[in-house]
Amino acid sequence: SSTAKSEMLEDIQATIKIGKYGPYMEVSLVDEILTASIPADLTPADLNPEQVETLLRQKTEGPDKIGLHPDTGEPIYLLVGSYGPYVQLGDVSDDNPKPKRASLPKGVKPEDVTLPQAVGLLALPRLLGTHPLTGGKIKASLGRFGPYVVQEQGKEKEYRSLKASDDVLTITLDRALALLAEPKKARGARGSTKPALKELGKHPDDGELVGLYEGPYGVYIKHGKTNAKMPEGETAETLTLEQALAALAAKTTTAKKTTTKKTTSSTTKKTTSPGSKTGKSKTV
Repeated sequence: SSTAKSEMLEDIQATIKIGKYGPYMEVSLVDEILTASIPADLTPADLNPEQVETLLRQKTEGPDKIGLHPDTGEPIYLLVGSYGPYVQLGDVSDDNPKPKRASLPKGVKPEDVTLPQAVGLLALPRLLGTHPLTGGKIKASLGRFGPYVVQEQGKEKEYRSLKASDDVLTITLDRALALLAEPKKARGARGSTKPALKELGKHPDDGELVGLYEGPYGVYIKHGKTNAKMPEGETAETLTLEQALAALAAKTTTAKKTTTKKTTSSTTKKTTSPGSKTGKSKTV
């Protein structure tokens, strides 16, 4: 019975294995072997006894029931899947093979989830209102990269991620409008908004800033779209504007030589006769 299994799970020895569908745990009981998948956001090496017990209890006893939905009367369950904990509305059945589900926001522990919170998550996306200027619908929801607000106008959609202090379940229309008014940050943009580690001065040719920036491989010099390595033996404290300009000029010269070499090589290939390796015509 499930009660007997629960008592046996209190002192468990789990073995972590890798299967066709990813890592899973295996526990040997007296009369059977229990297995349970390990969620993608959990590192097998970091699993603690509490997490192991939660996953196995879910497998043997079924999901934890948070309560009943106040409007539909359906049960709301708390489960742990391949991508982490989530809440589910209703049971899986032939009539309802895919019940509505919602992932828990980052930082929310499964044991802290309340019934009102679960109901709110299952109600996402939440309509906040309309944009006063465009008339577009403003909604709040959860996505792959976390909670966000979106303005929907026809087929066009404008997204903004929520800040750490914002709550997707309580955010207001005014706060959403403020976020949407902020400039959109390009995902993966490098150095576009990163402040300079040190400003050396303005470039004499165009007046743009020449600065030092921190990168994954150390400090580097930047002017516009040109990046250059720090001169050997120099540091952010000792490097002068003149030395930085010399390094940038050397980088530009090298880049031009490389481009010229590629262009020349391409031109040579185009002028070579198709029927001769040397490019010379053959006299008959």
